[in-house]
Formats: sequence, C-alpha cells, structure tokens
Amino acid sequence: MTAKEENRSNIESRMNNWEVNSEVKTMNRMMIEYPESFPAVANMSVESFTEEARWAMAVKLYEIGRLTSGQAAILAGCSRVAFLLNCKRYGAASVNWDADELAREKRGLDL
Repeated sequence: MTAKEENRSNIESRMNNWEVNSEVKTMNRMMIEYPESFPAVANMSVESFTEEARWAMAVKLYEIGRLTSGQAAILAGCSRVAFLLNCKRYGAASVNWDADELAREKRGLDL
C-alpha cells in the first residue's frame, strides 16, 4: 500500500468512527490551485507538500476555534492524540486555557 493509499485509508477509518458519534454521512473534497513550483521551492515532493498543506489547514482551523481537535485530526488524517502532539510543529498550542483554568490547574498540582 502506498503512503497516499494508507493516508486515505486512515482518513476513511477515522471518518467511519466519527460518523457513529456525529452522524456525519459524507466527506467533501477540496481542490486548491497553486503554482507547480511551490513543492520544489519548499524542497518537498508533491505528496509531502499536499500533506503539509492538509496539516497546516487542520491546525489553523483548530487554532482559531473553527474545528475541535477531533475534527481537525480527521482533516489531518491522524488520531486526535497524534494531532495534538503535532500542533507544536506549526507553532500552535494543543490547549487554550484562560487564566482561571491555569490557576485551577496549578492549585490542583500544589495539593
């Protein structure tokens, strides 16, 4: 199985699990046009560039609150845990706690 086929299989598997919980029945496909030179300029294969773009979009949509971490993981084609652990690669926090939440967490650690 090629990496592309494996990634598609992972996405379909995640989507099947998500369908049960969220009643989502279909997946949409998006095409983004970009200059042919972009992958080469980024020193990446077309497949790697595509995967990087998918991840960047998933992380950004999660970061701005448009998707949950689980939804973003489906978009990225990985598990929720893997998604959260990789957010730092894109300069995004895996959690977004306000000052009160941080204070409560710190109090819990001081016990």
